[in-house]
Amino acid sequence: MICFPNAKLNLGLFVTARRSDGYHCLETVFAPLPLCDVLEVEPSLTGRDSLYIVGQGEVVSNHDNLVVRALEALRLIRDIPPTSIALEKHIPSMAGLGGGSADAAFMLHLLNDRFSLDLSSQEMEQTALSLGADCPFFLYNRPAIARGIGEELEPLPISLLRGVAVVVVRPPIDISTPEAYASLGFSIGETRSGMTPELLSALRGGNLQKAVSQLSNAFEEQAIAQYPQISLIKEELYQSGAFFALMSGSGSAVYGLYSDAQLARQAAVNPLFSDFFCWQGCY
Repeated sequence: MICFPNAKLNLGLFVTARRSDGYHCLETVFAPLPLCDVLEVEPSLTGRDSLYIVGQGEVVSNHDNLVVRALEALRLIRDIPPTSIALEKHIPSMAGLGGGSADAAFMLHLLNDRFSLDLSSQEMEQTALSLGADCPFFLYNRPAIARGIGEELEPLPISLLRGVAVVVVRPPIDISTPEAYASLGFSIGETRSGMTPELLSALRGGNLQKAVSQLSNAFEEQAIAQYPQISLIKEELYQSGAFFALMSGSGSAVYGLYSDAQLARQAAVNPLFSDFFCWQGCY
C-alpha cells in the first residue's frame, strides 16, 4: 500500500514564549504543500522489519527514522507484524518543510489502513504528537493556525491558498532547529507578541492578500545575518513577480507566492537557483 506524504509551509512564524520545560510557544500558519515523498508498507517476506530509502534527505539510522519510530509507537498499542517499508524522498531535509513529520503522520494512516488497526482519532493524535509537535497537523492536512508548540490547531478555510502558485528554493544550508530557537534569546517565562487581531481576521476570512502584509518569520533575521543567500533568494523571488516571499519554519527553504502560474514557472528556472533545490507547483 502506497501513500504520498506532502510537505508544509509556514505562512509566518511568531515565537511568543518560552515555557518552564524549555519548549517555546509559537503562532504560525501551517499550509499543506503539494511536494510529496512516496511511502509504501507491506508485510515483510523475511520476518523482520526493513526500511529502504532512496532520494533526497539526510541519512539516518533505521531506528532514528521517523517512519520507523511511528511503527514502534503504534506497536505499543497494537499488534503489527514485521513490516517492509520503502521511502522515496523528494522533500528536502533541514528545510523547514516538515518532511520527516509528514512521513511519520502518513505512516500512521498507512499502517492503520494496511493492517486494519481501527485506531481512534484520539489514539492517532496522541501517537502523532509523541513523534513531533507538527505531526498532528499532517493527520488532517488542511490550512490551520498552530499554537502551543505546534499541536494546537485552528482550521482555516480550505480556499486560503486556492489559485496560488508557489516556488520553493532550498539553498545548500543546514539550519539546526534547536540552534535557531536558542538564537532568539528567550528566557524562561518571557513572552513576546504574536498574531494581531487584524491578521487573525484576515486568515479566518480567507483573505491571503491582506494577511501576507502582516506575516513575518521570527527566525529569518538571524538566518539572513548568518546566511546572506537567504536574503538573495527572497529578492530574486520578489523580482520575478512573487507577491510574498518568506523563509519557511527555521529554514533554510524560502518560498514565493504568485498570482500568476506562468511567472512562478519562469522563476523556478532562474539560473541563480541552478545549484539549489527548487520546486514549483500550484494550489
